[in-house]
Amino acid sequence: MIFYPTYKTSARVQLTHEQVLANAKNYQKQASTILNFKGDNPVELKYNGEWLGKLNFGDVLELTSHFTVQRMLERDMFEKRKEENKPIFLHEFLYPVMQAYDSVAMDVDGEVGGNDQTFNMLAGRDLMKDLKNKEKFVLTAKLLVDSSGKKMGKSEGNMIALTDTPEDMFGKVMSWTDDMILKGFELCTKMPMDEVNKIGKEMQSGTNPRDIKLRLATEVVKTFLGESSATKAQEYFISTFSKKENPDEMPKIKPTVYEISALLVEAKVCKSKSEARQVIDQGGVSVNDVKIEKGNYGAAIKAGDIVKKGSRWFIKVK
Repeated sequence: MIFYPTYKTSARVQLTHEQVLANAKNYQKQASTILNFKGDNPVELKYNGEWLGKLNFGDVLELTSHFTVQRMLERDMFEKRKEENKPIFLHEFLYPVMQAYDSVAMDVDGEVGGNDQTFNMLAGRDLMKDLKNKEKFVLTAKLLVDSSGKKMGKSEGNMIALTDTPEDMFGKVMSWTDDMILKGFELCTKMPMDEVNKIGKEMQSGTNPRDIKLRLATEVVKTFLGESSATKAQEYFISTFSKKENPDEMPKIKPTVYEISALLVEAKVCKSKSEARQVIDQGGVSVNDVKIEKGNYGAAIKAGDIVKKGSRWFIKVK
């Protein structure tokens, strides 16, 4: 409910219990792509409110006595905020304590997580040793980031959900920056590393990154959705985007207002009119293959028009 601390200038807004459950609704569905929740040895899904909700204030104070302020301030994101004279809230200090207690409550032998969770996982390792005299193993995994260290995400428009259609998954991989290609092969496919290294040499020798990215997109879709889906997604991408053809099927929308920015919001390809304006100003919207000029947010549209946003979203106006 409180989120883990980030590098942002302020703490994230706390969520209600209901909002957390709503956010978690599709987590199991996505994880089912790679984990088995049925059978003889099914994955268990647990909510840490089962044990954290039972702690009283005295219990919390006892847990915090196993940690020091100096140790918490060693966390790089807290150091950065301190250097920039940005606030660090006390409940953010408690996040590693709560995650550490998760390990104790479940009596885990090991914990796996992204390398952005290293501090929290090591906090659990320390608490396990203090309270149960047990060693907990920590296994960190790399995160898929670009050269600036930015993770893929919703705001970037390149986050892949495991419930995405093959076509969307393929298209999002194609939108990744070139410096994410080798990391993508390493982290998101089953390709052996000697093959990945060969691809790296091909890129250095001048092979078109786009051709290699097509291979990456195919491998990613094949890994998560199967070979048949990967083949169809590749054919769709090549016919639609490489040959500049419009897809045979696309959402059909009858807008309440026949202007471009309103349509983008009603079709849910933009979250708000301000986002729609931003995309238009960046040259990312066209009607019947004619780009909408910067500032022309009220450009008229009519029935039969095909509106395109970026390289993946098509809308037919009713």
